[in-house]
Amino acid sequence: MINILIVEDDKPSGLILKKLLLKSGYNVLDSVSTGEEAINAIDSHKIDLILMDISLPGSIDGIEAAERIYKEHKIPFIYITAGTDGTTFERAKRSMPLNYIVKPFNTQILSSAIEIALYKFEMEKKLRESEARKKKILEVIPDIFFETKRDGSARTESDSETMNKVWSVEIAEKAKPEIAKAFETDSLVKYEFKRDTEEGEKFYESRITSLGEDSALVITRDITDFKKQEAHAAGQLHQLEDMVKERTGELQKLNRSLVYEIDKRSLVESEIKLFVDVIEQSPRCVVLFEKNGIVKYANKAFSEISGYSKSELTGINVMKTPNPILPEDSLLKHIKGVKTWTGEIYNTTKNGALYYLDITISKIKSSEGKTTYVAVTGDDITARKRDEIELDRMKTSLKGSASDAIDKEMDWQSWKEKMLNRNISRTDKSIFSNINNSFTQGAGFGTLITFMEMMAKSSEETDDKRIVDGQLFNEAMKNVKIAQDAFKIFAGIDWIISNTFELELKTVGDLYTLLKGVISKNMKFAPINKNRIIINELPRGMRNKKIRINTQYLSEAVSEMIINALKFSRNGTNVLVMLYSQNTNVRISVINEPLKTSDGILGIPPEYEKVIFEPFYRISKLVFERYNTLDFGIGLTFVEKIVTRHGGEIFAENILDYSDVKKDPITKVNLMMSFPLARD
Repeated sequence: MINILIVEDDKPSGLILKKLLLKSGYNVLDSVSTGEEAINAIDSHKIDLILMDISLPGSIDGIEAAERIYKEHKIPFIYITAGTDGTTFERAKRSMPLNYIVKPFNTQILSSAIEIALYKFEMEKKLRESEARKKKILEVIPDIFFETKRDGSARTESDSETMNKVWSVEIAEKAKPEIAKAFETDSLVKYEFKRDTEEGEKFYESRITSLGEDSALVITRDITDFKKQEAHAAGQLHQLEDMVKERTGELQKLNRSLVYEIDKRSLVESEIKLFVDVIEQSPRCVVLFEKNGIVKYANKAFSEISGYSKSELTGINVMKTPNPILPEDSLLKHIKGVKTWTGEIYNTTKNGALYYLDITISKIKSSEGKTTYVAVTGDDITARKRDEIELDRMKTSLKGSASDAIDKEMDWQSWKEKMLNRNISRTDKSIFSNINNSFTQGAGFGTLITFMEMMAKSSEETDDKRIVDGQLFNEAMKNVKIAQDAFKIFAGIDWIISNTFELELKTVGDLYTLLKGVISKNMKFAPINKNRIIINELPRGMRNKKIRINTQYLSEAVSEMIINALKFSRNGTNVLVMLYSQNTNVRISVINEPLKTSDGILGIPPEYEKVIFEPFYRISKLVFERYNTLDFGIGLTFVEKIVTRHGGEIFAENILDYSDVKKDPITKVNLMMSFPLARD
């Protein structure tokens, strides 16, 4: 039942009004006659509506009393009066009453005015709550929102504070024509600009759309990453244009336009009108659930990562763990009593695969300050976590491997003693067998000899000249080129042995950058066996340590090590490149999971761990022409000579990966360089 307070100084009028209201089914409190009494009555009664006489005795008239009550308690009111002057009416109008009733009273008019007023107040209340809820949800989105007037100035103090965070005075001035354009065309206008920040130069995009006669919405986002991708795409496009010079200028222009459009569409949305569209197109995972744990919404990104459809996710109770959204009830304990919680979680997809998210859990509160919804937003970090896990496994394996003793054992004298005790006949036989393979198999020497014999048999002699088959001659010349390349490598090794090259003082940070560059250069060979090349993060404290290297020769050596690992890696496995320190040395390890050779060899036999660096030694008889390298067994010899000239050592060994306790240990090959740190 509706509780109504009557504020009327004329007692007969108040009595009549009370009877009419009781007859209409309302609950009427005792009427009061002054504004002060009305304010005091609020504290002791639950009141839904006030019928307020404008002209009241005392220091507070009806208008002032109504304004104070609404401001402090949000109780709606209707003015009742026999008539007022123009000035008083204007004051009453500015106080925003829900209705205005003129004496004498009529039951039907009175009842209709009250019902309309209560309905209007309820609708306004719901509208305010809806706007507050939307504002809270928009705060979760990384974009920045504010409103401007037609002249480019902020609409409110809050809008001004937000605008100043992203628009400097100069940027705001340049945006004025774009704001005017949004009003003139009544369409979405894009405005790009850049700013210098503590993190460096950053790029932003503001999208401007008119909301009415003198109000425009501005949505601003950071597009620095997109600009970098755009620049990278432009570079790739330039390379493509060089390769297809024969194409017409019209086709080149079309290609540039298509690439630009594809990149633009990756920005997520073509037009922002509703905040739900922004969340739906975002690459970040977004899930919204009620305070009681019932999921109300999950966006496309989370559905794709988890493998569950939206209909399967909607209605799930996250309080009952595990579930596709929160794997453990400990997360619910973490967010109790705090506004937000940030951290990493892992869960399983619908198909049982493991995935990782870097999430933020935020509470959305109502206008009364009560939590109504909880928003979960996050980024997929599955690939990074898998790489980190595999690198950590290898760090553990390397700590217990035989390579820890390299600094103590690998001097020249101990090596000679080691070699005297090896199985000389078996090893020498292998080396000479591989020399034979190198010169008789695949492109190069062996094929060249075959072509020469074929030309000698098929040629015709006329006038002291021989006429040979043109196709045979062309193929022979290709193999001459390959043989020449082999001799160049031989000459390179001979030069390294006979001469010294200059070593420059560099930081380990420079060495890490060099490794990443070599990996990028050889990444084109990884898809041949569906491999991936992963490098560890540079350990803390190593970046500024000094080392003496020759960047050109060391780059060639590392490149040969990576290609060698790719050649002999099992299909679909990772090649790990690790830079780390051991005592006073810096080490570079290239680790791969080998496949068995045609001779049934898995990894490197112990007696061959140093022999593989001798000229013409090859574990496999296969020829790997797709890697664009020469398989004469001289690649690792070339590497060993470069490492030696750096005052370093190189070592190859098998290591066992015990990380999967459900399976037998996996044999992996560690090809490692070790260099001394430079002394201060």
